[in-house]
Amino acid sequence: MSDAISIEACGQLIPIESVQKILNRSPASVYRYANTDT
Repeated sequence: MSDAISIEACGQLIPIESVQKILNRSPASVYRYANTDT
């Protein structure tokens, strides 16, 4: 679950529900979401 770690490293807290939805889509979406904040 390195994806979850990447989100935490961003210093951004997201509801577990949102994380699960993102993970359901694809790992790429997670990195994309984390990159949007920066």
